[in-house]
Amino acid sequence: MGSSSELAYQLILAKDLQYLSEEAFFTLNSELVEIRKMINAYIQKVKPSS
Repeated sequence: MGSSSELAYQLILAKDLQYLSEEAFFTLNSELVEIRKMINAYIQKVKPSS
């Protein structure tokens, strides 16, 4: 999940540098959290069972 962590950092940085409003940050961050959940579910589904 390295790329999503990098994106999370970029969102925080953009907010701190005031390129993003608080509202835009929270909207995008919430979407990122949902996407991370979907990716994790997909990984678990396609991971070979032991």
